[in-house]
Amino acid sequence: MATDILLDNPISLYGKRWQIQTLFGCLKSKGFRFEDTHIIRLERIERLIALLAVAFCIAHKVGEWRHEEKAIVIKKHCRLAQSYFRYGLDFLRDALFNFNEIHIKNLFSLLRKIISIPTYDIAIKRIL
Repeated sequence: MATDILLDNPISLYGKRWQIQTLFGCLKSKGFRFEDTHIIRLERIERLIALLAVAFCIAHKVGEWRHEEKAIVIKKHCRLAQSYFRYGLDFLRDALFNFNEIHIKNLFSLLRKIISIPTYDIAIKRIL
């Protein structure tokens, strides 16, 4: 990192910048495709970015949970093949668009970790 300003810890500062860059990448081409909305009104852009930031956090947490359940493949260079965000977003998308019994069980397992709810079998018996 090149700079003409003397910094106490330039690597830490660059790390923060990289986190922001990663978030914007997930909001845009690597996930939510924000730019495809073509929204131009500032107040709508602000609301959508706030909503997408919350959705990013949820997808990231789901990815962390999924990684505990089924680990993400580690590549030869010792990095994860997918980010937690992508892993969580793909899981949520598949669960919502391909809703079947396996996805229901996985969603119940996730919800049990987040909040106290009955197991899948008990919940299904109550519904039926």
